[in-house]
Order: sequence, then structure tokens, then C-alpha cells
Amino acid sequence: MIKCELCGKEFKTGQGLSGHMKFVHGVSGGSGKPVTQLVTGEQLHQLEGDIEVLGEQLSNHTQQLHQLNGYPKQANDFGQQLNQLTKRLDEVVKQGNALTAWAERVRDELPAFRGDILALKGRVGFTQSPGGETIEASNPEPEPEPEFEFGSFIRRSKES
Repeated sequence: MIKCELCGKEFKTGQGLSGHMKFVHGVSGGSGKPVTQLVTGEQLHQLEGDIEVLGEQLSNHTQQLHQLNGYPKQANDFGQQLNQLTKRLDEVVKQGNALTAWAERVRDELPAFRGDILALKGRVGFTQSPGGETIEASNPEPEPEPEFEFGSFIRRSKES
């Protein structure tokens, strides 16, 4: 009995083994010789190289699979970070809106403040209220009225 070295099945003749090798294992030329003799040294070297390449490809695919398995966790982490950033951005927008409202109030009240400051310095005799109304300001020491003599403009001197 002749035994197939690939699967262990036994055959009465070499012809039976040859047919088995061709149809079951895809190896032609089965003459009953051991399988190691069916492959030349060059073919064996090529097969070993192919196995090495396939091993590297398998390793690369395994690494890629591990990376892909980590993506759902990363996506979840990114989602949480995005939610936190959105909340912070909402807070910044609220602060910006508050600053805008404050700046508008200051802009509306600025003419009144300017008028008050100028009135206190004695530069103008009026001021504006926050509502924009013009109000006469009192000057504690009013300037003397000008006096006309001989067609010229002369100021009276203060008598103290």
C-alpha cells in the first residue's frame, strides 16, 4: 500500500495515488514518489518566500485590525471632547454677548460723561443726561461779562 503524505490516505497502486494527488491536492505528476520529491529545490525556495510574504501581510493586516478596533473608542473620546468644546464655546459666546451689551451701554452713555467732564472743567456750560437731553451746567465762578470801550473789546479785571 502506498500512503499519501499530505492526507494519509492509502492506495494500492501508484496510479491511484497519482490520480488522488491530481484531483484532491492539485499536484500533477504523482508517480507514487514521496511529496518532497515532487517539488524541486527552486520551487521549494519560491514557496518559502511566498509564505514569508504572506506572513508579513498577515502581520500588517493584524496591526490594521487592532487599529480599527481602537477607532470606536477614539471616536467616542473625540465626541466627548467636541461636547466639552461646544459647551466652552457657548460660554464664550454668552460672555461676548454680555461684553457687547456693556459696550453698547457705555457707547450710549459716553456723550453724557464727556459733557459732564467738560462742564466740570469749565469748558462748556451744558451737559447731556444719559437719555441724551441737554442740561445747563452751573459754573461756580462764572467768567465776567466783556465790556466795550471805545469800540474795542476789554475784559474787566477781577476785583478781590
